Parts: sequence; structure tokens; C-alpha cells
Amino acid sequence: MKAFRAVLAAIALAGSVFAAHAATYSEHLFPILLVMGLFTRFSALALFGMTAVIEIFVYPDAWPTHLSWAGLLLPLIARGGGDLSLDHVALALAHLRHVGRDRAGDRAELRRVPGQIGDARGPDFVLARHAGDVGA
Repeated sequence: MKAFRAVLAAIALAGSVFAAHAATYSEHLFPILLVMGLFTRFSALALFGMTAVIEIFVYPDAWPTHLSWAGLLLPLIARGGGDLSLDHVALALAHLRHVGRDRAGDRAELRRVPGQIGDARGPDFVLARHAGDVGA
């Protein structure tokens, strides 16, 4: 029985060491990604999950602080990083690259169109084709 308890203690210690490292790396990596606007929704969701775990299991009486953190993270999860995020730029460039392959003869560029910041319809860029291009 002592051997079994020793094995369980070793597993629990290894799990807690891994959890401590994962939480530490997450607390440093995900805020940096949020500031850069890269993987915004995923980063905000990860921080929200970590906040929920801390609230439930570690500091259950600190709900005012955790509620304010959740209030800041939920709009990012729902709407994304907005126009100034790297996610937005990467999506617009991927769209341009994809559409550019459809018609090899067309000359295309991204043009900005007016829209609301963080509009859920996607990027506020449109692919504009030049008049007189082949296949236009």
C-alpha cells in the first residue's frame, strides 16, 4: 500500500509541476498575443478559462477582480481584435492571395472600404480589379 501511495504522490506532484509551468507560460504568452492582436479570440478564451479556474479553485472570494477580467475578455472572444489587429491584416492578405489565384490574368489590390470597427462580417477590405485587365 505504501508503494501505491508513493506512486500516486509522484503523479500528483508531476501534474502540479506541469500545471504550474503551463499557467506561468500562459500568463506571459497570451497577453503578449492580445497586445499584438494575433490569435486574439483564442488568447482571450485561454485567459478566460484560466481566470475561471483560478476563481473556482484558488481564490473563490476574489470574484470582483475576476469578474472585471472576464468583462474585458468576453468582448474580445465575441468580436475579435478589430481593425488594428494582426489577425485582421492576415485575414485580408489571405483573402487577397486566395482570390488572386482564381483569375491569374487579373491585377488585384486590396482597397479599404468604410465600415464599422470590428464588424462581424469580416475584414473591411475588398478585392478591387483594375479595368482592362484580362478576364475582368
